[in-house]
Amino acid sequence: MKNFDNIHCMKKFFITILLMFMGTISYSSPYDSIYINPYNLQEIVANSYIRGVIAQGDVTRWNKNSFPLSVYVQTNGVPDYYVSAVKKAYMRWQSVTGGAVSFKFVSSPQNADMKCYFTSDFGNLSEDTVGYHQFKYMDDKIADSTIKFRLVDQNGKQFQNQVLYNVALHEIGHSLGLAGHSSKSGDLMYPVSKSRNYDFSKRDLTTLKLLYSMVPDNTDKPISASEKSKLLTKAQVVGGEERLKQDAQTAARINTNITPQDPSSRYRLAKAYQENKNYSQAIKEYKNVISMVDSTDLKVKLYAEITSCYISLKNYTAAQNCANYTYKKYPSRLSIVLLPTVQYAKGAKTDAVVRLCQIVAKDRDNEYAVTFLKQIYNQEKNNTKLKLSIIKALKEQNLI
Repeated sequence: MKNFDNIHCMKKFFITILLMFMGTISYSSPYDSIYINPYNLQEIVANSYIRGVIAQGDVTRWNKNSFPLSVYVQTNGVPDYYVSAVKKAYMRWQSVTGGAVSFKFVSSPQNADMKCYFTSDFGNLSEDTVGYHQFKYMDDKIADSTIKFRLVDQNGKQFQNQVLYNVALHEIGHSLGLAGHSSKSGDLMYPVSKSRNYDFSKRDLTTLKLLYSMVPDNTDKPISASEKSKLLTKAQVVGGEERLKQDAQTAARINTNITPQDPSSRYRLAKAYQENKNYSQAIKEYKNVISMVDSTDLKVKLYAEITSCYISLKNYTAAQNCANYTYKKYPSRLSIVLLPTVQYAKGAKTDAVVRLCQIVAKDRDNEYAVTFLKQIYNQEKNNTKLKLSIIKALKEQNLI
């Protein structure tokens, strides 16, 4: 999630790819393929926001053979027009793609591929968030997709039909695999919901076609080797790992500028900075996220990321201060392991192992401490004394 050079060096080689029909002609299937010159691929990518989609992580999409996907929409306790707006959005996706993506509505969430619920519980998401989407995975495959819509706005009023319809269109895009967002307000996958009438852009449909032209990292059903051979790789579409990291940072920065109060956008930006070794900026953004969220567990994980950034900067004093503060403020199985992590990183390996062994002796179920000890054991091939200490500590707790 490797390089366009691989494409440029090809001669008289044609890639199977999906072309967007122009004007008002809808395409028949994202899997209908024609052969084009690979040099056209960069132009197609430029007229899409596929880079922003892939920058979010793996390529995730449904197998073409899974359509029509079964969809459950909650009906109990919600206005009828809520249900109608969501179903209308699904049918719009099916219509504009000429049935390339298709759906069937079911009356029970059991075994449904996509599930839509209405709730007032949006956790740490901002009050402006009307809907959000999550994939559920099982055995490294997509098990289902869930979209949750906010039941009422921050004033306790029901949403207008157009607002809910717009949000549904957008979230269905996520549930089809369009991760992240577009930076252009005319695209359906722009991250801000509007009450005006708006619809699919050519960029939306081109991006969808590119996504379903690619070999997925995650899908619901295995894709055959023969089909994979006809699909594009991430490297062909967006380039190598370094370019992907740059794209992730660019996409995260754009999304944060559009929705500055969204903690998930700021978290992705922090992670992108960290991946690009811009640790000082990552620390700043992680701190911004901490100020936005209420969950103690999430705060601890964010402080753990900050500690890691300080270690990468070799600022061990700051890392140690962060570790001590986190454990004192938010004692947990993760925060207690932060200090020995710093100790090990700065070379105080014996101190780190002694502390980890003490933690395990008091709490054998601390998976962070146990995992770290095992990692140290595997890394310290020539440090017999250290390895014996680890073996003893784990054996005493029947962990090996």
